[in-house]
Amino acid sequence: MNVWANDLNLDPYTVDGLYNNTSTCYVQSGVIDCSNSFRTQLVFRRSLASEQGLYDHAIIQVNGVEVWANETATHHLDYGAWIPVSYDISALADGNPSVRIKFIMQSDDYWKYGGWNIDNVQIVSLQDPQGAEEQLPLQP
Repeated sequence: MNVWANDLNLDPYTVDGLYNNTSTCYVQSGVIDCSNSFRTQLVFRRSLASEQGLYDHAIIQVNGVEVWANETATHHLDYGAWIPVSYDISALADGNPSVRIKFIMQSDDYWKYGGWNIDNVQIVSLQDPQGAEEQLPLQP
C-alpha cells in the first residue's frame, strides 16, 4: 500500500502529523498518457484536514490548471475518514498524451492541520468515444 501524506516522518521526535508552517509541499504524478481517453476522471480516496482556504491552501492541479481547492471561508476537516472523490478532468486530459496530476499544500505561519492523505489514485476513462452512454467504472 502506498499512501502520500504530509509529515509521514518515522522519527518519533519530529513527527506530529501536521504540515509545517509557512511552507509549500506537493506530490506530482509522472506523465500519464490519456491520448485514447474520453470522459476522463481523477478518482482517489482522501483524508484532508486544512485551515480555511483564506490562509492555507489544499489544491489539485492537472497540467498546472487548478481543478479543486479547499473553501475560503471554512476549515476542511475529513475527521480521519477516507473519503472517495472523483473529479472530471476531461477538459484537460481527454486526448492528451502528457497529463500530470499535482496535489499541493500551502500554509501560512499560524495554525497547522494534518494536510493531505491520499490513496488509490486512479485515472479512469472510457477508451472509445462511441461508448459515451456507458457509466464510468468508479470505485466507491
